[in-house]
Amino acid sequence: MKALFEYIGIDKSEFLKVRRIVQKNIDIPWHFHPEYEIVVILQGAGHVFIGDGMERYEGGDIFLIGSNVPHVFIDDSHNRSMHDESHIEVVVVQFNGAFISKFFELKEFHRIAALLQKMQCGVKIGDRIKEDIAGSFVMLIHLSGLKRLTEFIHILDAIGKDTNVHLINPTTSASILPNVRSNRIMKVIQYMNNNYHHEINLDQLARLANMETTSFCRFFKHHTRKTFTGYLNELRLGYACKLLMEGSLSVTEICYETGYNSISHFNRQFKRVYDVTPKEYRARFYQHLAPGTFVRPVS
Repeated sequence: MKALFEYIGIDKSEFLKVRRIVQKNIDIPWHFHPEYEIVVILQGAGHVFIGDGMERYEGGDIFLIGSNVPHVFIDDSHNRSMHDESHIEVVVVQFNGAFISKFFELKEFHRIAALLQKMQCGVKIGDRIKEDIAGSFVMLIHLSGLKRLTEFIHILDAIGKDTNVHLINPTTSASILPNVRSNRIMKVIQYMNNNYHHEINLDQLARLANMETTSFCRFFKHHTRKTFTGYLNELRLGYACKLLMEGSLSVTEICYETGYNSISHFNRQFKRVYDVTPKEYRARFYQHLAPGTFVRPVS
């Protein structure tokens, strides 16, 4: 299933748009847009897909989504009875990253620059600050002009200070590395990114880096903050999620297409990262699509 482009309507004279939305259920399809987006869940529950990642949400949760990252919020309305009067209530903030990027060279904006990079992975704000931050976003609705702009900058800076944020999309978090200037590690990363659906072993990569295997393991973890196995699994599982959402291959076919040689091992690895099986992941994605776009997935 291809993500649909959504026109937000922020013109060159604007920086951000803030809306409070109250409705029976969420009816926006799998989509993307150039604007960065922050969604504050005031009421409701369900699952959110951001890129290849999936996360459960409920009232009080806050999600940050990067530019052109496909996403969809799937509410639990399909589990409610016809007489259930509950509803979904969210605050949605969408903003133009090009404007704020002009200030990234200033040291005061370094935390915000780092936060926007993390948003490409999809971010869920930690419990420690989300209650205060949610209140600040609600207050934005009642502000305008320069007051709204400056308050929003303060909110982003407060989120940037917090180290207890959760990155939702493992594929993107694997591909967005800290600033590395080593041609050697970039050569290895590029090889893995291009060949993760084939068999790759540690000795092979160590030779590519012209290093002993033990030294290479330390070298790889120093630059990526991940083990070789962990990084490789994230790449493979991210690709598996993409194939599951496209819906044309069976789970068994996806297993072998992504470089795994055992369906049981693939299922274990997938559930370890996403807390659901590949079939459950696919089912949850297809529970909510735009009217007329439903495609029955391959089981």
